[in-house]
Amino acid sequence: MSTPPRKTTVVVGVGPGLGMSIAHRFGREGHAVALVSRSDRRHAGYLSSLAEAGIEAESFVADVRDRDQVLSTLDAIADRFSRIDVVYTGPARAAWRPRRRRSSIPTRRACEKRWPRCIRPLTWSARCYPA
Repeated sequence: MSTPPRKTTVVVGVGPGLGMSIAHRFGREGHAVALVSRSDRRHAGYLSSLAEAGIEAESFVADVRDRDQVLSTLDAIADRFSRIDVVYTGPARAAWRPRRRRSSIPTRRACEKRWPRCIRPLTWSARCYPA
């Protein structure tokens, strides 16, 4: 009887603080970790830190503003690790700020502009956790 593949946690928007804390925490629980960020500039250090802790990890580059790039990266992660069990998306530095309005009711245009920021994680989840 073969053993089931280990669980995998994906950390999207990994950074030195919260993202790496999440990676270490799930790694200590036996998860393989996939790190995703816009640039690979810090990946070597992150991977070294996880390897020192005995955590299997790999890094991937994707810009979360590019839907196709993120979805293909999630596919690559699923191919590499056989499964995706947890997706953590870090806080975005470019979060929207409320503007002064004449009315407290948001306009349709404002809602449509903000909608993609809300729907992105749902799109990623649908790719990782098919029905």
